[in-house]
Amino acid sequence: MGFDRIRIKENAKTHYELNKWNNVLVILIYTLISGGVSVVEKVGDGDEFGLAVAMIGIIGSVASLFVTSIIYMGVAVWFQRAIHREKLDVGEMFCAFKERYTDNVLLVFLKGLFVFLWTLLFVVPGIIKAYSYSVAEYIKMENPNISPSRAIDISKAMTEGHKMDLFVLDLSFFGWHMLSALTFGILEVVYVGPYYYAAKAFAYEEIKAEAIASGRVDAGELSGYSY
Repeated sequence: MGFDRIRIKENAKTHYELNKWNNVLVILIYTLISGGVSVVEKVGDGDEFGLAVAMIGIIGSVASLFVTSIIYMGVAVWFQRAIHREKLDVGEMFCAFKERYTDNVLLVFLKGLFVFLWTLLFVVPGIIKAYSYSVAEYIKMENPNISPSRAIDISKAMTEGHKMDLFVLDLSFFGWHMLSALTFGILEVVYVGPYYYAAKAFAYEEIKAEAIASGRVDAGELSGYSY
Protein backbone atom coordinates (compact mmCIF):
# COMPACT_ATOMS: atom_id res chain seq x y z
CA MET A 1 0.00 0.00 0.00
CA GLY A 2 1.64 3.24 -1.17
CA PHE A 3 1.43 6.72 0.31
CA ASP A 4 -2.15 7.88 -0.24
CA ARG A 5 -2.66 11.53 0.71
CA ILE A 6 -6.43 11.37 0.21
CA ARG A 7 -6.80 8.35 2.51
CA ILE A 8 -4.51 9.94 5.10
CA LYS A 9 -6.62 13.11 5.19
CA GLU A 10 -9.86 11.15 5.36
CA ASN A 11 -8.49 9.18 8.32
CA ALA A 12 -7.51 12.46 9.96
CA LYS A 13 -11.01 13.86 9.52
CA THR A 14 -12.52 10.72 11.04
CA HIS A 15 -10.14 10.93 14.00
CA TYR A 16 -11.11 14.58 14.52
CA GLU A 17 -14.81 13.77 14.57
CA LEU A 18 -14.34 10.96 17.08
CA ASN A 19 -12.00 12.88 19.40
CA LYS A 20 -12.95 16.49 18.73
CA TRP A 21 -12.71 18.23 22.07
CA ASN A 22 -9.47 16.71 23.32
CA ASN A 23 -7.92 17.51 19.95
CA VAL A 24 -9.07 21.12 20.19
CA LEU A 25 -7.92 21.48 23.80
CA VAL A 26 -4.41 20.28 22.95
CA ILE A 27 -4.09 22.79 20.12
CA LEU A 28 -5.57 25.59 22.26
CA ILE A 29 -3.05 25.00 25.07
CA TYR A 30 -0.17 24.86 22.60
CA THR A 31 -1.35 28.04 20.86
CA LEU A 32 -1.60 29.97 24.13
CA ILE A 33 1.85 28.90 25.34
CA SER A 34 3.63 29.41 22.01
CA GLY A 35 1.83 32.73 21.55
CA GLY A 36 3.04 33.91 24.94
CA VAL A 37 6.64 33.00 24.13
CA SER A 38 6.34 34.72 20.76
CA VAL A 39 5.20 37.94 22.42
CA VAL A 40 8.23 37.87 24.72
CA GLU A 41 10.54 37.38 21.72
CA LYS A 42 8.96 40.30 19.84
CA VAL A 43 9.40 42.58 22.84
CA GLY A 44 13.08 41.69 22.82
CA ASP A 45 13.31 42.45 19.09
CA GLY A 46 11.84 45.94 19.51
CA ASP A 47 13.64 49.10 18.38
CA GLU A 48 13.93 50.45 21.89
CA PHE A 49 17.36 49.49 23.21
CA GLY A 50 18.04 48.68 26.79
CA LEU A 51 19.39 45.96 29.03
CA ALA A 52 15.93 44.94 30.19
CA VAL A 53 14.64 44.68 26.62
CA ALA A 54 17.71 42.70 25.56
CA MET A 55 17.26 40.31 28.48
CA ILE A 56 13.60 39.78 27.56
CA GLY A 57 14.69 38.89 24.01
CA ILE A 58 17.24 36.39 25.31
CA ILE A 59 14.68 34.83 27.63
CA GLY A 60 12.24 34.53 24.72
CA SER A 61 14.82 32.84 22.50
CA VAL A 62 15.80 30.40 25.25
CA ALA A 63 12.15 29.65 25.97
CA SER A 64 11.57 28.98 22.28
CA LEU A 65 14.17 26.20 22.29
CA PHE A 66 13.61 24.77 25.76
CA VAL A 67 9.83 25.18 26.03
CA THR A 68 7.94 25.92 22.80
CA SER A 69 9.84 23.50 20.59
CA ILE A 70 9.47 20.72 23.16
CA ILE A 71 5.75 21.34 23.50
CA TYR A 72 5.50 21.27 19.69
CA MET A 73 7.26 17.90 19.77
CA GLY A 74 4.85 16.70 22.45
CA VAL A 75 1.81 17.88 20.49
CA ALA A 76 2.95 16.01 17.36
CA VAL A 77 3.52 12.86 19.40
CA TRP A 78 0.22 13.32 21.25
CA PHE A 79 -1.64 13.07 17.96
CA GLN A 80 0.45 10.09 16.90
CA ARG A 81 -0.55 8.30 20.10
CA ALA A 82 -4.13 9.57 19.99
CA ILE A 83 -4.84 7.96 16.61
CA HIS A 84 -4.19 4.62 18.32
CA ARG A 85 -6.13 5.28 21.54
CA GLU A 86 -9.44 6.93 22.25
CA LYS A 87 -9.65 9.54 25.00
CA LEU A 88 -5.91 10.00 25.35
CA ASP A 89 -5.18 12.21 28.35
CA VAL A 90 -4.49 15.81 27.31
CA GLY A 91 -1.60 15.91 29.78
CA GLU A 92 0.39 13.61 27.50
CA MET A 93 1.02 16.60 25.23
CA PHE A 94 3.80 17.40 27.73
CA CYS A 95 5.36 13.94 27.36
CA ALA A 96 8.51 15.33 25.75
CA PHE A 97 9.34 17.10 29.02
CA LYS A 98 9.07 13.84 30.99
CA GLU A 99 10.76 11.38 28.63
CA ARG A 100 14.47 12.20 28.15
CA TYR A 101 13.96 15.96 28.09
CA THR A 102 17.64 16.82 27.56
CA ASP A 103 17.85 14.44 24.60
CA ASN A 104 14.72 15.99 23.14
CA VAL A 105 16.18 19.49 23.37
CA LEU A 106 19.35 18.23 21.71
CA LEU A 107 17.30 16.63 18.92
CA VAL A 108 15.46 19.89 18.23
CA PHE A 109 18.74 21.82 18.30
CA LEU A 110 20.52 19.42 15.94
CA LYS A 111 17.62 19.42 13.48
CA GLY A 112 17.56 23.20 13.42
CA LEU A 113 21.34 23.41 13.06
CA PHE A 114 21.52 20.89 10.21
CA VAL A 115 18.67 22.53 8.29
CA PHE A 116 20.27 25.96 8.79
CA LEU A 117 23.63 24.74 7.47
CA TRP A 118 22.01 23.14 4.42
CA THR A 119 20.04 26.33 3.81
CA LEU A 120 23.31 28.26 3.66
CA LEU A 121 24.06 26.32 0.46
CA PHE A 122 20.67 27.18 -1.01
CA VAL A 123 17.05 27.28 0.11
CA VAL A 124 15.97 24.12 -1.72
CA PRO A 125 18.53 21.79 -0.04
CA GLY A 126 17.40 23.19 3.31
CA ILE A 127 13.77 22.38 2.55
CA ILE A 128 14.67 18.87 1.38
CA LYS A 129 16.64 18.20 4.54
CA ALA A 130 13.84 19.61 6.71
CA TYR A 131 11.55 16.92 5.31
CA SER A 132 14.29 14.31 5.60
CA TYR A 133 14.51 14.99 9.36
CA SER A 134 10.79 15.67 9.80
CA VAL A 135 9.75 12.47 11.60
CA ALA A 136 12.68 12.33 14.03
CA GLU A 137 10.48 13.54 16.93
CA TYR A 138 8.05 10.66 16.50
CA ILE A 139 10.93 8.20 16.32
CA LYS A 140 12.65 9.58 19.44
CA MET A 141 9.44 9.41 21.46
CA GLU A 142 8.63 5.89 20.29
CA ASN A 143 12.00 4.81 21.63
CA PRO A 144 13.39 7.38 24.09
CA ASN A 145 16.52 5.25 24.56
CA ILE A 146 17.95 5.95 21.11
CA SER A 147 20.19 8.98 20.66
CA PRO A 148 19.05 12.17 18.93
CA SER A 149 21.51 11.55 16.09
CA ARG A 150 20.16 8.03 15.62
CA ALA A 151 16.60 9.33 15.51
CA ILE A 152 17.67 11.71 12.73
CA ASP A 153 19.39 8.87 10.84
CA ILE A 154 16.25 6.71 11.06
CA SER A 155 14.15 9.67 9.92
CA LYS A 156 16.35 10.04 6.83
CA ALA A 157 15.91 6.35 6.03
CA MET A 158 12.17 6.40 6.73
CA THR A 159 11.46 9.45 4.56
CA GLU A 160 13.44 8.12 1.61
CA GLY A 161 11.19 8.38 -1.42
CA HIS A 162 8.52 10.27 0.55
CA LYS A 163 9.89 13.79 1.01
CA MET A 164 7.83 15.08 -1.90
CA ASP A 165 4.76 13.24 -0.56
CA LEU A 166 5.17 14.98 2.79
CA PHE A 167 5.72 18.33 1.09
CA VAL A 168 2.56 17.95 -1.00
CA LEU A 169 0.62 16.93 2.13
CA ASP A 170 1.72 20.14 3.84
CA LEU A 171 0.95 22.13 0.71
CA SER A 172 -2.60 20.74 0.64
CA PHE A 173 -3.24 22.52 3.97
CA PHE A 174 -2.01 25.91 2.73
CA GLY A 175 -5.51 27.14 1.89
CA TRP A 176 -6.80 26.04 5.29
CA HIS A 177 -4.01 27.92 7.08
CA MET A 178 -4.72 31.06 5.05
CA LEU A 179 -8.41 30.82 5.88
CA SER A 180 -7.52 30.36 9.55
CA ALA A 181 -5.51 33.59 9.47
CA LEU A 182 -8.66 35.44 8.38
CA THR A 183 -10.40 34.17 11.54
CA PHE A 184 -7.50 35.39 13.73
CA GLY A 185 -6.46 31.78 14.40
CA ILE A 186 -9.81 30.60 15.74
CA LEU A 187 -10.36 28.15 12.89
CA GLU A 188 -6.80 26.87 13.37
CA VAL A 189 -7.59 25.93 16.96
CA VAL A 190 -11.04 24.44 16.50
CA TYR A 191 -10.46 22.52 13.27
CA VAL A 192 -7.40 23.05 11.06
CA GLY A 193 -4.73 22.38 13.71
CA PRO A 194 -6.22 19.10 14.94
CA TYR A 195 -6.91 18.01 11.35
CA TYR A 196 -3.36 18.84 10.25
CA TYR A 197 -1.56 17.18 13.17
CA ALA A 198 -3.69 14.04 12.83
CA ALA A 199 -2.89 13.89 9.09
CA LYS A 200 0.83 14.19 9.87
CA ALA A 201 0.50 11.36 12.41
CA PHE A 202 -1.25 9.08 9.92
CA ALA A 203 1.39 9.95 7.31
CA TYR A 204 4.13 8.96 9.77
CA GLU A 205 2.48 5.62 10.46
CA GLU A 206 2.18 4.98 6.73
CA ILE A 207 5.79 5.70 5.83
CA LYS A 208 6.97 3.86 8.96
CA ALA A 209 5.12 0.70 7.95
CA GLU A 210 6.59 0.86 4.45
CA ALA A 211 10.12 1.52 5.73
CA ILE A 212 9.92 -1.47 8.06
CA ALA A 213 8.46 -3.72 5.35
CA SER A 214 11.21 -2.72 2.91
CA GLY A 215 13.96 -3.30 5.48
CA ARG A 216 15.17 0.31 5.52
CA VAL A 217 14.23 0.57 9.21
CA ASP A 218 14.54 -1.99 12.01
CA ALA A 219 11.19 -2.38 13.79
CA GLY A 220 13.07 -3.21 16.99
CA GLU A 221 14.26 0.39 17.24
CA LEU A 222 10.68 1.66 17.24
CA SER A 223 9.16 -0.65 19.84
CA GLY A 224 9.68 1.48 22.94
CA TYR A 225 6.12 2.81 23.21
CA SER A 226 3.08 0.66 23.87
CA TYR A 227 -0.21 2.00 22.56
